[in-house]
Amino acid sequence: MSSTTSLQRIKHLLLSGAVFGLTAVFSGELAFSTKIESVAASTLDQQQQPTQTIAVVAGATGRTGALTYKSLVESTQGKTSVRAIVRNADKARKVLGCTTCDERDGIFVVDIASAEEANLRALDRAMVDATSLIIATSASPQCPHVGSGQDREDQAQSSGSVVLGYPHSPASHNPSHSPFRPEDCTYPPGQFPKDVDWDGGRRLVNAFAKAGGRGVVLISARGTTEPRSFLDRMGPDGYISFYKLNLEAFVAAAGLDSFVILKSCGLVDGPVSQNERDQKNTTASTSFVVGHDDEEAENPYRVMLRSDLAALTAYSSSKRSLLDLRFDICASERAEIRPSKKQLADVLRQARRPWNNNTGKSSQYDVNGEIFT
Repeated sequence: MSSTTSLQRIKHLLLSGAVFGLTAVFSGELAFSTKIESVAASTLDQQQQPTQTIAVVAGATGRTGALTYKSLVESTQGKTSVRAIVRNADKARKVLGCTTCDERDGIFVVDIASAEEANLRALDRAMVDATSLIIATSASPQCPHVGSGQDREDQAQSSGSVVLGYPHSPASHNPSHSPFRPEDCTYPPGQFPKDVDWDGGRRLVNAFAKAGGRGVVLISARGTTEPRSFLDRMGPDGYISFYKLNLEAFVAAAGLDSFVILKSCGLVDGPVSQNERDQKNTTASTSFVVGHDDEEAENPYRVMLRSDLAALTAYSSSKRSLLDLRFDICASERAEIRPSKKQLADVLRQARRPWNNNTGKSSQYDVNGEIFT
């Protein structure tokens, strides 16, 4: 063949992305032989990717969601554009500090429990070019504490600590309060666990997958493997653990590039108690407890700092090379200082199953203790 014909053939192969191996040996003509790296297909793929990663935080005005949103903004230092899915723009202005608090600010007002067409269109807009999705949404029971004197907002905050893990509220620890009965809890109309955790969760994942999204981080709860658990008994026909477990299965089976499911124990907002501060070194790092399938459910550790869970959630969303992970997370030591990246990387390493280490995906650490992406 002529050299002109040979060059045309090379050009054709490069453009089609079909070059698996060439070695050019020119002796009057080009001979095709062994192997060089294919570059055309990977170059085309890189050109089609967004220049900036986009993370979407659903439930961004909730207590855990807001901390996760802020942690992402701070930790990525502009490398990731962070969007928020919220139910109320006024609350977003108060909690997130947005300016216009609309889609120009990356704030998308969506009720994920609603199937109205306008609602679904707003959800689709929130997912355009999104590369990661964090689901920090949850049905929120309203649980009265008879004799506690709490107002409705305080009740909602206490019940929120119960939802993600085990009960941790004034009524459950103070003998002057009436006993806490999960059956006394209620949910607002249209905001039951089936509406929010199941139907709403699926809408989030479906919209994200339809937009070409890659990885999901789901904040779920510990104890979902226990039938008729404490959480399931909250409210009439609540079954929040049941619907959270179903969403876990839906996320795992969605066919996305990766997922991380964090099954948290109970959450507390503030630092450790004064007694614990007196007995422990509060400058020490948080000691995370990692388990699987509620195997840690009988251990003495019941709560962790909400800010620690938010930091782990934000960190997990940035690790593209991670294997699919689902694990229980709590803490044996709670500290006031923020967990380091190496600590967070260690949590994800501990969460890997023994067989996860033989799949070819990287789990090597760089000098800062981060998993390579």
